[in-house]
Amino acid sequence: MLSGTFGILFFALMGVTALINPRFLQSSLGITFDTINARSEVRAVYGGFGLFVAVALATGLYDSTLQAGIFLAVALALFGMAFGRIVSALQERPTTIIWLFFGGEVVLATLLVMNV
Repeated sequence: MLSGTFGILFFALMGVTALINPRFLQSSLGITFDTINARSEVRAVYGGFGLFVAVALATGLYDSTLQAGIFLAVALALFGMAFGRIVSALQERPTTIIWLFFGGEVVLATLLVMNV
């Protein structure tokens, strides 16, 4: 399953990067993480969550009885992120990087749903 493998790589890379160096996202997104609480949030939401989404997708690839549920849950989470970006874009003008994330979220979510 290409979509599952791509999802594993994406979420694992995001998760490990955020856990090890949350400030990397700072330069990529143009936001600051100058407090302990901010870096903790990055490690939790981008790091731990991302890493364990990768584990869930890997589980789905190796256990066909769980695959549909896992792929659907991850797809819905990605569609939720994309929806949040649309709501934000209606209120403020995001930069190009945000639209690239939006596109990636929609594409990966769609691919996962197509494999449910």
